[in-house]
Amino acid sequence: MRKLKLNQPYASMVICGALQTVPNQWDDIKEGEKILIYADEVSDQFTKQPLDFKNEVHRKFLNELFFGNLPEGTYPVDKYLGYVIVSSSGTRTKNWPIGTGKYVFVKNPHVFDQSVEDFKCDIYQLDKLPAHPFIPKRMERKGDELIVPVGLSAWQQLRDEDEFEDVFIFWESYMGKIVPPVFANILEPPSEDDDEIWEVHFVYDNKVIKFATNYGVGWNMAAYKENGKTKSMEVFQFDLVEISPNSKLGFLPKREPVRSEKKSTSSQGSKHEWVHIIYTPMGGMTRWKRR
Repeated sequence: MRKLKLNQPYASMVICGALQTVPNQWDDIKEGEKILIYADEVSDQFTKQPLDFKNEVHRKFLNELFFGNLPEGTYPVDKYLGYVIVSSSGTRTKNWPIGTGKYVFVKNPHVFDQSVEDFKCDIYQLDKLPAHPFIPKRMERKGDELIVPVGLSAWQQLRDEDEFEDVFIFWESYMGKIVPPVFANILEPPSEDDDEIWEVHFVYDNKVIKFATNYGVGWNMAAYKENGKTKSMEVFQFDLVEISPNSKLGFLPKREPVRSEKKSTSSQGSKHEWVHIIYTPMGGMTRWKRR
């Protein structure tokens, strides 16, 4: 059994299953061992600079906020959150772990039922703490309906706004099991017999908002600009009707889709242009109507 101190929100992302690797600080760790996750202070990457959509960790962070798997606004710090189990395999997320080339795969995140703040707490005492498995909230396909769990901020916007454009989250491989990652219905709309999603239910705390879809749900490409060039990334898109111009999703305000800024890189002594997409995952592609 090992102890590992991680900055937030990385600690919470490990405990919610969004990150399946952690930095490896040991030479003799073995498959099946427990790693106890202690939440340290919040990382500057999430407080002093805009999130970068090119960073896979940042994309996962926004996805987990959307689904309600991460706390919004305030993160638990200076305490043990739970534990994970060392695995022989998993999915390594680009841009993570930070500052180390050594990592270990982990699985089966568990959350402690009570908090322990002392990092130096006896490891055997921690092993006896009651804990329960963390089951991440994910989209679920039920026939021609798509059930989408959402966090509080997403729910409030879906509930309070009368009009929307498209909403998207960042594409992850498991989403292909819900909707195949192909260009859908570009040439012609689907028929009633096609295996399409015709209704989307956004769910928060046993409350539901339903939308009928206009065959605009699934894989798509979102464009952004970098060094004057248009590039794209994969997204899972929900198309909504006529977004309000001041609409926002999550804890970040919606701003211009692309902003370029100059940053110094001390290693080269020169300046490079970095383009950050800094609005939350709310955008546009097809049409929906509220039912």
